[in-house]
Amino acid sequence: MNSSRFLRLVTLLPVLAGAFPTLAADSPVYVPPDVDGKPDRLVGGASRSSAAMPRLSVLSPPTMGITSSPQPVLYWSAPQDIDTPVSIVIVGFLDRANNRPPLLDIELPKVRAGTHRIALKEHQIALEPGTKYDWTIRFNWTPPGGSQSSGNAQPQPVMSRATLFYQPAPPDLAAQAEQAEPDELPAIYAQAGYWYDSLAALQALLEQHPGDPRYREWRSALFEQVALE
Repeated sequence: MNSSRFLRLVTLLPVLAGAFPTLAADSPVYVPPDVDGKPDRLVGGASRSSAAMPRLSVLSPPTMGITSSPQPVLYWSAPQDIDTPVSIVIVGFLDRANNRPPLLDIELPKVRAGTHRIALKEHQIALEPGTKYDWTIRFNWTPPGGSQSSGNAQPQPVMSRATLFYQPAPPDLAAQAEQAEPDELPAIYAQAGYWYDSLAALQALLEQHPGDPRYREWRSALFEQVALE
């Protein structure tokens, strides 16, 4: 290569680099969608709270969460082992008003402490676009010292619920997500207001790279933005 061609190439390289910028993956910043600003998430138990009462938490924003998938993966957590049956129900708001059966109604005999998933595809069910759903995790807790056999048990409901809305991604978001690297997806979906997609993408990274502290930091930051414990 002669000197004049080399100089032209060196001059052109910064221009080419600017035409194809390298995107650095960032921690997701959730921007709530302008759909429904009413508080929709509930985490609670019986009317009389107790320090000993176990807790459940659906991993959702405080207002309505959106997914771009008809078969999303939803996540919930239990800080402690639960040795009594836990029910999981997903029901459309109109279905509940018209006494129609839930989309999903299952019971887990017991669960371990930690984060758990509900993959709608595994249950062969799908959400309808433009439909608002309520999903609830619940079990009955018997306070220490009470027992059903002695007749003095007073089980108290412990539950957590949130809302879910299926809204297909607009073409520009779908194209951006299709071209993105896996570690760019949590931020892309969070910025667009698709909470459940952002969390699912982040959980996938955590499962694939359990030793990478960056993704745990991202999840902690994402939870803090929506006041999740």
